[in-house]
Amino acid sequence: MRRAMKTPSSSPPIHVHVAESTPVHVHVKKCQKSGSARTPQKSVQEAKMRAEAGNLRPTAQVKTRVPWVPPGKTSTRDALYKWEGPTHRLEITPVPEPEPAQSAALRLSDLSTEEGEVLQGRINQYERKIDSLMTEVSSLKSEVKLQKKEQLLERQSEQLNASQRLIAEQEEELAEVTKELEVTERENSRLRLSMEKMQEETDYSRLEKEALVQEKDALLRKLLEVEVDGAAASRQVSALREAVGRMRTLSGTDSTQLSHQKELLLQKLETFEETNRALRHLLKEQHGREVEALRLSEQKDVILKKLADTEAENTLLVVRLQDREKELNQLTVFLETEKENARTTAELSKALESTRAHLQGQLRSKEAENNRLAVQIRVPQIPAALRLNWSAACLCGAAAGRGGPAATLCPAAAAAEATGDGDKEALKQSTRVQRERAERSEDAAGQLTAQLLQKDAHLADALATAEAFQNRHAQEAQERSRLEVEVTVLNRRVPGLHLQDHPANYHHSAH
Repeated sequence: MRRAMKTPSSSPPIHVHVAESTPVHVHVKKCQKSGSARTPQKSVQEAKMRAEAGNLRPTAQVKTRVPWVPPGKTSTRDALYKWEGPTHRLEITPVPEPEPAQSAALRLSDLSTEEGEVLQGRINQYERKIDSLMTEVSSLKSEVKLQKKEQLLERQSEQLNASQRLIAEQEEELAEVTKELEVTERENSRLRLSMEKMQEETDYSRLEKEALVQEKDALLRKLLEVEVDGAAASRQVSALREAVGRMRTLSGTDSTQLSHQKELLLQKLETFEETNRALRHLLKEQHGREVEALRLSEQKDVILKKLADTEAENTLLVVRLQDREKELNQLTVFLETEKENARTTAELSKALESTRAHLQGQLRSKEAENNRLAVQIRVPQIPAALRLNWSAACLCGAAAGRGGPAATLCPAAAAAEATGDGDKEALKQSTRVQRERAERSEDAAGQLTAQLLQKDAHLADALATAEAFQNRHAQEAQERSRLEVEVTVLNRRVPGLHLQDHPANYHHSAH
């Protein structure tokens, strides 16, 4: 059974893909139109058709003829599929008993024009150029972002290192201050012991002073008594002189006795005067010692008060030093935590950048593939669909009329369309998934950037706290130096007080 399929003369040639074992005969017809009526577009189409026909086996005759069948064999004309056009003729002899898997199926990509292939090639070339440019731009952007983040991380690491160095210096200064404070405490302890001894000696000297006061009172009483006795003796001497003047008439023996008694009395008076002068001198020295002891006691009280104030200030300094050490430990732990967080953030940012670059590459490749498939489907969509439907209808009609192996072409075409639609849907879904992943990656990058900014703020606060702590430490160092000067002055004055106290005790014990 022979059926001719004619297409309009304006339709482009159709490319049909068949198995290698299928014999194909193509007959080319020359155009009967005059040369004056040809247009440049039609001449170009005819040149393309002739170039395509050069790959086939053209016939020398224009008229259609039946292929020659060798004698002795059955004719296969009923099994032939023929197609006749204005310029081409196609005869297809199917392979006897073909397997279902080897049957040729029509596809949209098989039914494309040469102009579509050229356009598709250009589009593919442009897409490749655009993809390469987009890849370069995205890689440059990612490199710039990565460099910025690396510079930011380097600045943060430098700031952390500076903070650590500052903390180390402050720890060394605190250690020195602690040692000096311990030395000062030991000196204060020795000073306290010496002052306690001095206080005990002062108490002892107070007891002695009370005894001296009692002795002084006794001496004063004795002095009064001596003065009274001296006055009485002087009165007696005066009376004796008067009596002697009246007794001029006495004998020589009596006068000798009287002169002897007079000499004895004068000696006693001289002895009394010497004793009185010595007693006055002793009383004067005792009064000077008492005044000096009172002055030393007042000085000791003042020194003890200053020592108590110094001990209270040292206690406050110890408490403040302990508080600063606690703050320093907390600041060190905070800086270590911030450094670990910065390191983790840097690693996460690097991993995020690599993942983002990988996802962007996959997304661009998927988009390029999707665009390429869309262009392949969209360019020859209208004419190819018409030719496919028309040729498929003809082939299906021929297959239905004879029930041969070509009956599988209609389901194959439908399957090709279904496969193309499925591929399009799969590409759309994969593109959507890749876009969602890229959006999630961008959100994660934004969160990491916000975390980096927050870490920068925390680091600035930590640096401000460290600077304030350094200022407070400088003030405390000045206060400590002032206290050390005062303690040194007190230590220098203590031996002088000892020397002043011991001679007083020595003189008192000597007398």
